[in-house]
Amino acid sequence: CHIRTGGEMMVHLHVHTKYSLLDGMMHIEDIATRLKEIGQDTIAITEHGNLYSSVEVYSKLSKEGIKVIEGCEVYICDDVNVKSKDSKYYHLILLCKNETGRQNLNWLVSQSTLYKYYGKPRIDFNMLQSHHEGLICLSACMAGEVQRALMNNEIKDAEQIALKYKKLFGVDYYIETQAHFGVEQQTLNKQLIDLANKLGIKYTVTCDSHYARKEDQTYHNVFVQIGTSREAGETYDDCYLQSEEDVIRNSWKTQEYIEQAIKTTHEIADKCENTIPLSAPIIPHVPVPSQYKSELQYLQHLCNEGFKRKGFSTWTYDQWKNYLTDKVVQEDGTIEEVELIHFTSAKEIKNKYIQRARYEMNALKEMGFEGYYLLVYSYVNAAKRRGIARGSGGGSLLAYLCGIVDIDPIKYGLYFERFIDVGALDLLKDGNITKKYANCERFFVFFGVFCRLQNLTALFIYNYVFAFFRHFSLVVILKKSFLGFIFSTLCFILPIIDV
Repeated sequence: CHIRTGGEMMVHLHVHTKYSLLDGMMHIEDIATRLKEIGQDTIAITEHGNLYSSVEVYSKLSKEGIKVIEGCEVYICDDVNVKSKDSKYYHLILLCKNETGRQNLNWLVSQSTLYKYYGKPRIDFNMLQSHHEGLICLSACMAGEVQRALMNNEIKDAEQIALKYKKLFGVDYYIETQAHFGVEQQTLNKQLIDLANKLGIKYTVTCDSHYARKEDQTYHNVFVQIGTSREAGETYDDCYLQSEEDVIRNSWKTQEYIEQAIKTTHEIADKCENTIPLSAPIIPHVPVPSQYKSELQYLQHLCNEGFKRKGFSTWTYDQWKNYLTDKVVQEDGTIEEVELIHFTSAKEIKNKYIQRARYEMNALKEMGFEGYYLLVYSYVNAAKRRGIARGSGGGSLLAYLCGIVDIDPIKYGLYFERFIDVGALDLLKDGNITKKYANCERFFVFFGVFCRLQNLTALFIYNYVFAFFRHFSLVVILKKSFLGFIFSTLCFILPIIDV
């Protein structure tokens, strides 16, 4: 468990990264840099309705000596089975104290995706009651249930709501104020603290951080226009990773309470462990025909057969020459035949392929990767027999010989290391063969893998696509200007921006 060493510095307990899509804007590296700038060494990450950032955040920030608290800003409603415009939902912050809390939060977030309404993954109080153990609860932002009641001048309702959560979480329930300078937030902060003191509930302070530094707000205001109808200048004031001095200055209406609120952030952080159990790489193993003693032997057989099937074992010099010559379009538009690989004899080029195959086979053997190749081979070739075939697989000659991919990496100068970092077992997760199937085909491929390997856990993995400068500037380009640049200037600079 990581022990905080930053003294009594405030701890950020409500933070959104780029994984809060179209809302948070921070890269994980930005968080590490900013925390060092302001002398803090602990942070809680609370994405909107998901835990997608948890492993990346934990892995990267832990290496920087930063304690990470896993959390989530969930959407809670009265009954997830009711889908109606009259069924309101509210924000709620949940933080993991320990492994029990982490598993309960995983369950809640997973279940919430089954009860989406207008795109929001929702839980209800009954679900929270059954899986609250090991969790700390904060009342969240202006969209929280207590805050909404106070803003509607429903004081008794606000008290009853707070007492309901206090009864469930006990001393692990906290009223959340926020260090935003605006009058509306500061007025609400005073009401929240008065309510907390009346009900015997501790209060804390957060910044609801969506970007790293104050000056980033200009860009964030434009960024959020992709997903909302807000105009630039109307959104997210002071939602950055504030220093403790910033927090004190921005809490101008509750100055006499802010010291205690900051101390409460330490109390909450110290309750939380800093561990996400990450497993070593899990390599699948597949059954092989009885005449082969091992996965390696069977893979060698498949590659030898592929070598023969493609003609590599018997080709003459002229056949190799024809195969390794291609037509290339020159800069002036003319087409010229180009020798892709220079060689002087059929034996020389044949040996080049054999040596490459042996190199890859030894690497796979050393890393225990044979089973993965055989698994991909089984479903890719089954799909091809049914007319389903697309995708790519890096620079592996063995994948080409087996029929997993259709690109000869030697012919086109692709390195095996482009596919996998040879000898780096801890980076094994970076080696993968990507195959793309249409929606109507994907189920049959997945079902085939499941039926073949019933004792193997299989799941769908989706790419998470982030929108950054080039993307969101194109989205708002119809406004005729972007951050002060006119349309014609944008058309000139966008192609050279690499972010």
